[in-house]
Amino acid sequence: MIDRDTAVPRRQARQARPSLFYWGGRERQVSRLGYISAYCPRGLSLFFGKAGDVSSCVNDWVRRMGGNLMLTDLESTSERRLRRSVHRVDFCLVDESSIGDVCQVVEQCLFLRRAVPNMPLLLLSSSVKDDDFSTERMAICDATLRTPLSRAAFSYGLHAAKHNNAHYLRSLADAAAWA
Repeated sequence: MIDRDTAVPRRQARQARPSLFYWGGRERQVSRLGYISAYCPRGLSLFFGKAGDVSSCVNDWVRRMGGNLMLTDLESTSERRLRRSVHRVDFCLVDESSIGDVCQVVEQCLFLRRAVPNMPLLLLSSSVKDDDFSTERMAICDATLRTPLSRAAFSYGLHAAKHNNAHYLRSLADAAAWA
């Protein structure tokens, strides 16, 4: 049985980080329409990984934001196909547990960065110590989220990824101006 706010089985949900955001009650921080327009205005997000608990919960959260999550694998995705669909995609998620080796994860993230630098990229990993919303890993992703994943961390990660991606694009423009 899966708890709605975490991507772990219900019996382990108490050990996961709590979710601070839901649509009902006094805790409503943002209207649902504002939330949809902020995070999924185009309505499509890509999840590079395998179907499982994490993709199931992320799919549920993206649907609540008014979008759809498309599961795919990086091996079957070409750079040309990504560039053609970039105007329809809001953000990308890469699940490190489905790729395997850390070197392969970095290579896949660099491939996505080169193919579509203007698409916010979130890395989901169980091997990191904590969430990273800074620009420290800017060369490979815009935000890193530790799994198991809470909805609050996911929402904040999306916000940080959009902000960090804008910073990344500015740094690319500055580097091109100096070259």
